Amino acid sequence: MTTRKVHTNEISTKVTIDQYSIKVVLGTEIETLIQFLLQQRLEFYRAYPYLYEGKANLERAKEYITWLAKLPQTALVVAYHDKTPIGFCWGTPLVDFDEHVEGSVDSFKKSGLKPESYYYISDLIVIQEHATDEIYRKLLKVFEGCAQSFGYTALCLAEKNNENSHPLKPINYQPNDQMLLNNDFVKTLLYATFNWQTLQVDGSIKNEDHKLVYWIKQSNVETL
Repeated sequence: MTTRKVHTNEISTKVTIDQYSIKVVLGTEIETLIQFLLQQRLEFYRAYPYLYEGKANLERAKEYITWLAKLPQTALVVAYHDKTPIGFCWGTPLVDFDEHVEGSVDSFKKSGLKPESYYYISDLIVIQEHATDEIYRKLLKVFEGCAQSFGYTALCLAEKNNENSHPLKPINYQPNDQMLLNNDFVKTLLYATFNWQTLQVDGSIKNEDHKLVYWIKQSNVETL
């Protein structure tokens, strides 16, 4: 794999789905959407299964977004309804993300995978009323195109394990497993451990470790 610098005009930057459009955002333009990213991450991850109380440490939440936005090969794909952003998928090379979750690169190597080939999805979030299979599919398709344009041949992401008996699990909760399978991701035995301030049943907040399992997808191209 050869990594190269990509200019915005080398990527298909806009895909339209009826009243929806999907746009690629790179470089300093990402900074214009940081407040949207922060708000959506705080709301999404506060719900089950993550139960992350990001507002308890807002500066840390902002620091993560700012750090990821400034990495040289970070790409952000945003879904719009008319002119309003309603979802996004963004990430960076796995070897760069390893700074945030140490040990992932070594885990991939020990399993016979090539971490330098993988582009990591940090977040895939769509506001509930717009969260259709088609929107997810388009976001991932355009995001995968970004990864390929940077020279990466595989995607990966880490999903929270779901505890069947957790008291805060909604009755109608549906995990992302089927959506990921429908988009050709494969669940692995690899995992990363994250620590965050976690909402408890009694409403209190407690620092806890969480196991996130890696899903991977090999692209249909070998090199670009």
